Amino acid sequence: RALIEQPINAACVVGDWIYYQRSHDRNRLWRMKLDGGAQTRLAEEEAGCFSVADDGFVYYANKTDGEAIYRMRWDGAGRTRLTDRTTRVLLAEAGALWFVDGKTEQLCRLSLADQSCQTIVAAPVSTVSLVDGRLYFTSEEQIKRCNPDGSELATVCPATDLLKFCMHAGRIYFGSWDGTGPIRSVGLDGTSPRTIAR
Repeated sequence: RALIEQPINAACVVGDWIYYQRSHDRNRLWRMKLDGGAQTRLAEEEAGCFSVADDGFVYYANKTDGEAIYRMRWDGAGRTRLTDRTTRVLLAEAGALWFVDGKTEQLCRLSLADQSCQTIVAAPVSTVSLVDGRLYFTSEEQIKRCNPDGSELATVCPATDLLKFCMHAGRIYFGSWDGTGPIRSVGLDGTSPRTIAR
């Protein structure tokens, strides 16, 4: 059954809640219970990318403020601007915000403890994930990985025309951004490549 009738742009589940952006509501952030009840708008401003962390906060790019990075509690209270650096890719995990800087396209890490910010990968990056203590990201038409401090940078596999990827059970799944290529999969270390569907 449909939980809501309006189109959404992005969603994630944390605990008993679904956090999502409503397309027809200027991409504002909302949440609802898993059964579709208690639908609540969390913020008035238009949001870009967002990440819901297990620390009790939602982190998001505030499009009303030039995509500066903000956070608010899971219920929408306590909205705070963290940095004026802008982003279109954001991941809150392991006590930090991993984000792609909106101006340089470099992968950066913002410490949630002391608000210090450092560049992790100097090359342009378009998506990022943290799995088993390693960062996986797309850069220069490749899926790459490194340690959280940027060390041990390695190429996992080529990925021409890749926009995003997902990870599950020790594998990376990806296809071309325009949907014309096959869906492929590869192990986290780049071994055992497979074509899933054409």
